[in-house]
Amino acid sequence: MKIQNVCCCCGRTIENSFVYCPWCGNEVISSAKPEVRERPLYEYIECIADDVHEQRIFKIEYSLNQLENDLTKILEECSQ
Repeated sequence: MKIQNVCCCCGRTIENSFVYCPWCGNEVISSAKPEVRERPLYEYIECIADDVHEQRIFKIEYSLNQLENDLTKILEECSQ
């Protein structure tokens, strides 16, 4: 069985050989390192908050693109 880590930012399981998380791009810190235990909780919470904000921005961008497509269709129908 391969040794795996859990990304401290996104919480996904990744292989131990990765230096950066393939899901979120943050640097992987091995759970064996003592720095993980010393890391302040607020940094972890900040990381999660950044991910939530990024997801919210992507959802807003998607909604705006859908609205733009709908408006384009309506304008095309009106011009015919």
